[in-house]
Amino acid sequence: HVAASDVDVVYYGLGANDYKIREEAGGAMCDSDFDQWQTDLLAEVFSAVSVLQAAGPVDIIVGLIPVHSRSGDPDTPAAVAQTNVLLAAQATAAGLGVVDLLADSFGAVDTMAGTITVGGLTFPLDSVADYADTVPEALAAPGAPCDSHGRCATAAYAAAVLAHDGSHPGTLLQGLMANEFLLVLNDLQGTSIPLLTDAEMFAAAVPEPSTGLLVVLALTALSAVRRGATAIRQS
Repeated sequence: HVAASDVDVVYYGLGANDYKIREEAGGAMCDSDFDQWQTDLLAEVFSAVSVLQAAGPVDIIVGLIPVHSRSGDPDTPAAVAQTNVLLAAQATAAGLGVVDLLADSFGAVDTMAGTITVGGLTFPLDSVADYADTVPEALAAPGAPCDSHGRCATAAYAAAVLAHDGSHPGTLLQGLMANEFLLVLNDLQGTSIPLLTDAEMFAAAVPEPSTGLLVVLALTALSAVRRGATAIRQS
């Protein structure tokens, strides 16, 4: 597609799966073996980038690696941070855009401790959507997002930062991540694509009359903050 001039921007980003798999295999995150593993990982990233660059003129934005929210190894956050420093330095030296889809705007998101604020409402970063807070399509608000099983989001479901699997970002966090990407894209290409507004994020999460939605979200956010505070104390 790059060679055919079908695209002019490519996003290249890794999730935390490589680190999760290494954890499950019993691999350490702070020894000489990890250093070589990290070197090999970066080599794979920039080998793929080189293929893209050789295919034709294209702007490339490289994403920093997020920390898996359910990481079991206490050394993993520091290991990912170390990799990201090297990743960002190499990408910058190559003239690529670099985006941190999570940490730039959301404080201590890498440790899943802290909060995000959207539309004046504050949500704990470790809040997880409850699938029980979905409703059948026949009972959903017009235009509400629904899954393949015909279950649709409610305001209570939309208020959580993480989707119900406890790992992937929910709609509000996805909106903030999109804005991080747009900031880098605008800087890289000299464009002025407008960022998503809080109202647009809420509407994407669950289309409902804005006043009613904000009231429900505010109550849910307050409840989530209390639950999050309890979870932090227990940990």
